[in-house]
Amino acid sequence: ESFGVPENTGALVAGITPDSPASKSGLETGDVILKFDGKDVTTMRGLPKLVAQAPIGKSIDIEVMRQREKKTFSVVVGRLDEEDDKIELGGSKPKEEPKPNETSVLGLKLTPLTEALRQQFGFDQKLAGLIVTEIDPDSPVASKNLRVGDVIVEAQQEEVKTAEGLSATIEKVKKTGAKTIILLVEDSKGDTRFVGVPL
Repeated sequence: ESFGVPENTGALVAGITPDSPASKSGLETGDVILKFDGKDVTTMRGLPKLVAQAPIGKSIDIEVMRQREKKTFSVVVGRLDEEDDKIELGGSKPKEEPKPNETSVLGLKLTPLTEALRQQFGFDQKLAGLIVTEIDPDSPVASKNLRVGDVIVEAQQEEVKTAEGLSATIEKVKKTGAKTIILLVEDSKGDTRFVGVPL
C-alpha cells in the first residue's frame, strides 16, 4: 500500500551492491521490481529463480515502481562473486555515553548519529540518520524487525536527518490515511532493510 503496488506483487529493493549490474543500470533502493525480462515478479523469493535462468551477459529489461510511477531499466546480467564473510575485529565496546538530543517517536528513542556513536557501533562515516537507542516493549513497533543500534535512514523514501523531520513525515503520511509508514534502516554491518511501522 505504501509503495503503490497491489498486494503480493513485486520485490522491494532494500539495498544496491556498489559496482554491480543493478547499480550501473540506475536501479535504486526503494524500487519495487514488478517484471524481470517480461515475466511478472509475484514474490521476493521468485525473483532469484528468474535471475538464475537468465544467461550471463544478456541485457534484461526490468520494470519497477518508483515513487508510484512505473519505470523500465536495462540490466546486463552478471555473475555473482561470493565475497568472504566480513570479519569484525576489536575488543570490548567503549562505555555508552549519555545520548544527546534523545527524542521519542513511534515508541522508539532516537538520537542523531554522532562521531562517538559511529565508533561505538562501527558505522561508516558517510552514514546519516537517527540511531535507535531504546525500544518501548509495549509499543506496536516492538514486534517489528527493529533493533537497538539500527539507524533510520529514510522514512517513506524521504531522508531522515532530524527527529523533527521524521515527525513531520509521519504527520504527512497520517494525513493521507495510510496506516503504516515504511522506514529504511541500516545496521552496523552495512545491511539495509525496510520495516513497516504501524501509525
